[in-house]
Amino acid sequence: LLLISGAGTSISSFAQPDTSGNRGTRTQSKTSAEWGPAYALIVGISGYKNIPQLDYADDDAEAFRDFLLDTKIITDPNNIYYLIDSAATKTEIFRGLNNILTKLKGDNNERVYIYFAGHGDTESETEQGYLLAYNCEKVAYDMTDAVYLPQFEPKVAAIAKKAKVFLITDACRSGNLAGQNNGALRTMKAINDGFVNSTKILSCEPGQLSQEKHFPGGGHGVFTYFL
Repeated sequence: LLLISGAGTSISSFAQPDTSGNRGTRTQSKTSAEWGPAYALIVGISGYKNIPQLDYADDDAEAFRDFLLDTKIITDPNNIYYLIDSAATKTEIFRGLNNILTKLKGDNNERVYIYFAGHGDTESETEQGYLLAYNCEKVAYDMTDAVYLPQFEPKVAAIAKKAKVFLITDACRSGNLAGQNNGALRTMKAINDGFVNSTKILSCEPGQLSQEKHFPGGGHGVFTYFL
C-alpha cells in the first residue's frame, strides 16, 4: 500500500489506524458544520469484454461503496456514481466526474473519492498510461474504450480546486495486455508522479504488482481487503 499526500491535502480527514482490533481503518469523526457533502466515483471492472478478465475488482468496488455508506462518510447514496463491469465505460467514467464537478460548491469543504479497480496499461515506453474501461480492445487504446491519463488528470485537477480529492487506484494487477506487466507498472508510476493536488492511495509502488486472493468471506484484491 502506497499512500501519498498531495500538496495542501491532509490525509487525517480520510482515515486513522483502527485500534479496536477490527480490520482496516476508521474514519475521523466530523460534524456537519466541519464538512460539506462528500461524493464518490467508484469503478470496478472484472468482466472485461475484450481483454483478460479479473476475479474480484467488481467485489472490491462494492466493498468500498459499502464502506463509505456504512461509516457515513457519504450519507446520500445518490452522491455515489457506481460503475461496475459493463456500466464502466470511458463515457460513463467521465460523465461521473463531470456530474461531481457540477455539484461542488467550491468552498473546499467537500470531499471527493475516486476509486478505480481494474486493468491499467500502456502501449509503448512512454510514461503515460491508461485505465482500461469495460469495452477496451487489446490494442490501439487511444482509439478504444480506455481512459488516457493525460485527459483524466486535468478533470481530477479541476475537482481538486473545489474539494479535497482522494484518488484510490488498484490498476497494477498482472494480465496479458499490450504492455505486459511493465504497462501496468508504468501506469501506476504515471499516477504516482502526477495528480499532485490529490491524496493518492495506490495499491503498489512502482515496480510492484498487486494481487487478488480468496479471503474468508469472499475474494478481493489484497489492496482493498486491507484498505
